[in-house]
Amino acid sequence: MKKTGSGYQLWVAIADVSHYVEPLSELDLSAYQRGTSVYFPSGAIPMLPERISAGIASLKPDQKRLAMVAEMLFDHSGNQVSERFYPAVIKSRFRMNYDEVQKILDQKSQNLARRYKAILPMLFEMKELAEILYKRRRQRGAIDLDLPEAKVVLNEKGEPVDIYPYPRFFSHRMIEEFMLSANQSVARFLAEKKLSFPYRIHERPEPAKIRELNLFLSALGVPLLKKKQSPEQIQPKDFQHLLDRIAESPLSSLISYLALRSMTQAKYSIENKGQFGLALSDYWHFTSPIRRYPDLMVHRILKSALGFEAYESFAPEPLKIASEHCSERERASQEAEREMIMVYQLELFKRYLGQDFPAIVSGITNFGIFAMIERPLAEGLIPSYELSGYRYLDKLHTAMIGSPKSEIHLGDQILVRVHSLNPEQRQIQFCLIKSLKCSISQSLASYFPEQSKRERFRRKKFRRGIRGVRRRF
Repeated sequence: MKKTGSGYQLWVAIADVSHYVEPLSELDLSAYQRGTSVYFPSGAIPMLPERISAGIASLKPDQKRLAMVAEMLFDHSGNQVSERFYPAVIKSRFRMNYDEVQKILDQKSQNLARRYKAILPMLFEMKELAEILYKRRRQRGAIDLDLPEAKVVLNEKGEPVDIYPYPRFFSHRMIEEFMLSANQSVARFLAEKKLSFPYRIHERPEPAKIRELNLFLSALGVPLLKKKQSPEQIQPKDFQHLLDRIAESPLSSLISYLALRSMTQAKYSIENKGQFGLALSDYWHFTSPIRRYPDLMVHRILKSALGFEAYESFAPEPLKIASEHCSERERASQEAEREMIMVYQLELFKRYLGQDFPAIVSGITNFGIFAMIERPLAEGLIPSYELSGYRYLDKLHTAMIGSPKSEIHLGDQILVRVHSLNPEQRQIQFCLIKSLKCSISQSLASYFPEQSKRERFRRKKFRRGIRGVRRRF
């Protein structure tokens, strides 16, 4: 990146994987069948052979590599004023990780500052542009859930020794903003050419799910919808406004997860239905052709549109089939990654059988209560037969009710004991020791002092209204 008198000049160089993978070759068909790389704590199953993914197409320091470049110009306010795309030969100078970059940006490591002295000014200019782009994205109404991922720590034998929420640094956001800009630039360029390609779509949430989420949040005094706003009128900025309000609350992560569950899953499609989460009308993937087959397809289409290479056009029906296939492979890989995390959690919790942990109620069903332990990070089930005295569910499955003085609410802090492990069902079973007397409404109350007594009374009355019995155990 380079700061200029008129703004910022940004180059995003992506490995030119399409140069090595000929369409309809055995290598290409194998990559198509996989659809994506799969990442486990112990290693990855790459979409392409390691000779390509970790070799000739890996951007290693001081080695020349083929790349497709998106060159973008931004003014000082972050408005993109131009873009162009071209194949290139690049040679990167350093290979840095997110932790190193963050320490440099925070000015917490003189050793790192000396090691990367040659690019230090550029890193701070990159931070400057990323902050501007992030601010513009939020102003546009894009949703930023910022949910942590599980980090599994393995010993030299490959055994789990810890699992914790992986922290997300600004260095992650910085690269994310630049990748989003590159994806959007390619999207605009190819949309103008009226070519068929796999859009990355994220459809609007189903009204029924928005209605249910809004009822729950209204009971807490933080409704998602405005007065007289219907679920069909929901906008991305409504979600972001909610997330901003509860950002400093101890229940921020839980409400973010509930918001995520109310949304549809992003997928690939030849029909452009917009990108709800990013608040964009056109979007698709360009920046990861090593690990995502749709990105490889977009690279080929982009090269053809630029006149650098001639690829046979994708007809709508084969492209539709490819989009559905890649969406299915993405879901399968995500499920496999989740399953593997659960396997490691079960292995780790063998050493914690009989031990007590503070937890947060993360789900309430007719068969029991789900509770989340923060560290070691894991979710487990307290079966309904272990909940003596709690006999009813409220209408929205947000509370388990025994008597007015014995209720467990979604988001409550409780103490649980690790009771047993069920590897076949990928489940950790807890038993309830006690409530820690901190309900979700109590936790949120101190974060919204602007609410009047009348508003709090109305909220309490509303909660009583949704408490009607739905199911008895």
